[in-house]
Amino acid sequence: MKILNLTSNDPTPDGFTGIIKDEEGVFWYKEGNYHREDGPAIEWSDGGKAWYLEDENYRQVNLKDYVVLGHDKGRYGIGWYKLLDKDKIFEYPGIPGLITK
Repeated sequence: MKILNLTSNDPTPDGFTGIIKDEEGVFWYKEGNYHREDGPAIEWSDGGKAWYLEDENYRQVNLKDYVVLGHDKGRYGIGWYKLLDKDKIFEYPGIPGLITK
């Protein structure tokens, strides 16, 4: 995987796939979008983290807050949870660190 060490003022190359490191943190990209399947796509220098797949942000969730309807291997070869909230069913990726139990 390509790794670039930049400053926070440097632009991200168009369509970049790889990792960018700067003084603000470490950022994973796929084709110009935040994307990481095996952990957070952004790891801020202050310890904060953010999870993305194809630039879609996922917040950390606790399975205790939902009814788990199922868990199957899906897109990107990772496990996806089918969760029931109080009024809807949705799928959530099982990216390491994203879901707590």
